[in-house]
Amino acid sequence: MKKHFLYVILVFVLFFCFSSTSVLAATTKKTTTKGTTSTVSTSSTTTTTKKTTTTTKKFCPYNIRVNLKEDASKINVAYSFRTGSDGVVDGFKIIIHNLPKTMYMNIANKVNNNKLYVRYVDTGNEDIKYYCNSTPIDSNEKEKLKNLKNNGTFVFNACEITKVVKYTITVRASKMALQEYINEVWHDEYYDKFLTSNYDKYHKQMMTKYNNDEAMAEQKTQEMIEKDTQNEISLIADACSNGDIRNLSVTTPKRNEFYDTIPYCKDKELEDSYYCKEWINYNFKITREEAMERLLESKKRKADESEDYYVNDKDALYDFFVKYGLIIVLVIALLVVLDIIFILYNLWRRKEKGKL
Repeated sequence: MKKHFLYVILVFVLFFCFSSTSVLAATTKKTTTKGTTSTVSTSSTTTTTKKTTTTTKKFCPYNIRVNLKEDASKINVAYSFRTGSDGVVDGFKIIIHNLPKTMYMNIANKVNNNKLYVRYVDTGNEDIKYYCNSTPIDSNEKEKLKNLKNNGTFVFNACEITKVVKYTITVRASKMALQEYINEVWHDEYYDKFLTSNYDKYHKQMMTKYNNDEAMAEQKTQEMIEKDTQNEISLIADACSNGDIRNLSVTTPKRNEFYDTIPYCKDKELEDSYYCKEWINYNFKITREEAMERLLESKKRKADESEDYYVNDKDALYDFFVKYGLIIVLVIALLVVLDIIFILYNLWRRKEKGKL
């Protein structure tokens, strides 16, 4: 009886273990492969697929980079003083020359945060006023813009005269203008490249598609090669227009706050001093009173130097006569003696001729 009871227990244990394993196996099954993970269960099935994409980055060709940099190197910027109707300087005229057709400029400064976006089609505006006292362009000026004769020269007015202002000019290539330029200069080169590499493949496809119609197949083949060419040129223009080509700057001076407020600056001997220049490109770190003290000291020092120069002049003349006076007297005496001898000799010769 005892033995039978053990058998029953053993069978029960084996059945329990078998049942647990089957349920666990049926409940979930997970399989993992490279790139794909699948989970299978009695209730649902979920599949996740990881895809990878490859992108090819296009670089700006060397010959185009060289051309862009060479064209950008010709850009120059300068400023001149601008006077109002009363003849008083009220600002500056900033002039930028030689902007190429393929480029544009971003002009900015940190003083008033005004910004300009300038394309080649905006050039030729010598008579047009831009952001002077933040005044927008009026209707008359806008009408002038429509009739610009583009020449690569851009002029704008800057009216800040109480602060030193640095204008930064960032030059970049315009994708659209550059695409036109590449089409104009290098189109045939890229077209021939695709003609050589893709003609046979495209022509065969078109012959099949248009039932061996040679004329239609040839036309469509040329169109596909032209499409490849334009795609290539677009990618190149995009790559070449990404990033700055050149950075320039111009700094306008400010009117010296001491020029009209310190009376010493009207003195001729001080008008070119550090504190009295009318236009300066630096800021003073002293007050008006301190500047006046320094100018007064400078004025006294120059007066002392002038007096010392006069005294030294007299002393130098005295020293010269002390050193060379005897020699000068002897030379004069010798000349007088020689002159007397010459006169006596002439008188003697006349007397002798009279005897004859």
